[in-house]
Amino acid sequence: YQDYIDANPDLFDAPATAAQVQAMITAVNTAVTASDTVLTQIGNEGDNPDVVDSVVTVAQINTILPAITDADVANETDYQDYIDANPDLFDAPATAAQVQAMVTAVNTGVSASDNVLIQIGNEGDNPDTVDSVVTAAQINMIVPAITGVDPANEGEYQDYIDANPDLFDSPATATQIQDMVTAVNTAVTASETALSEVLEDSASTGGDNNTNGVAVTATQLSEIIGVTGVDPANESAYQTVIAAETGFSNPPTAAEVQAIIDEVNSVAIVVASSSPNVLTQQELTDAGITQTGLTQVELDAIALAVSTASPAPVTTEELQALVDMALGTLGTLDVSLEAFNMYPNPTTGSVTISIEVESVIVFDIQGRKVYETTNNTFDVSRLDSGVYSVAIKTNKGKTTRRLIKK
Repeated sequence: YQDYIDANPDLFDAPATAAQVQAMITAVNTAVTASDTVLTQIGNEGDNPDVVDSVVTVAQINTILPAITDADVANETDYQDYIDANPDLFDAPATAAQVQAMVTAVNTGVSASDNVLIQIGNEGDNPDTVDSVVTAAQINMIVPAITGVDPANEGEYQDYIDANPDLFDSPATATQIQDMVTAVNTAVTASETALSEVLEDSASTGGDNNTNGVAVTATQLSEIIGVTGVDPANESAYQTVIAAETGFSNPPTAAEVQAIIDEVNSVAIVVASSSPNVLTQQELTDAGITQTGLTQVELDAIALAVSTASPAPVTTEELQALVDMALGTLGTLDVSLEAFNMYPNPTTGSVTISIEVESVIVFDIQGRKVYETTNNTFDVSRLDSGVYSVAIKTNKGKTTRRLIKK
């Protein structure tokens, strides 16, 4: 009553009238009853376990006496969630002080959440000029609460924001952040599973030589975070190299797996270029081969050795052994083997090799054998126009030459 008189001086004459005092008593009693009803409701909603969901409104909160300050309609759902999540902070009935503490805490939390959402919206820029630095602790400040946030994945959350700016509004929404956390956590789990399988397949410390009988797949390798360039066509080669690896960390790192992917891919390019023979020095260098400045004759000899190797090389070490063998064999050949001519080249039909041969095999650009003879003069007029690889064997050794059919 005293507070009402102090707050409403214009409602009282001097001296006041009995009617004015009666109006005050009626108004105050009505307001206190309304306030008590809301406080009772909040006390009931703050139950443990939570079986009564809070539905108190800001309009109801604003009827509480003494008056609650700064209740924000935009935060109404957050107030309700706070009551359901913190039943031990409310008596039954609740007190005005407890409700005020809730409103203050929620408003502070929402403000902090808004700041984080604004930050993430700014970090999700396109083009990416603002690197994401949001922390797991900041993500945990967002309301409604984000679930499953793992501090160990903080760097991946940041990378995801930078890599997927179109998935975030400015400011970002809590739903968008939840989707990000879920996607990243799923990807990290898949990556860790793949790395675990890589180790299990290997002969490294902690590995088990694929005792489980399930070799890691190209799909799994591509799921490893930080690994790129996985080619499904090379899956068997990846598995072979991984099985023989003795130096993996426990667990393996993405860099260790990437090194295998790069090695196998570069050797596979050499194998593909060797049949038909379009092999280049650069492809050998990219595959880690030590020899440089190779002549065409030497490249031809290497291509022949690689294309006829069974099984085909899958590692730099295996390829290097073939290169060394091919060049070593070439070095022991009689000079006459490399000094011969194959003419005319280009040709429309007849071809002559200027030395005696044991066999001549012609391969097309797909590496298919299209012609074979034991004569040093032969006719390719029936072949389509194009570039062919001719494998020549004599009693001095083997070599290959390119042949152009007009």
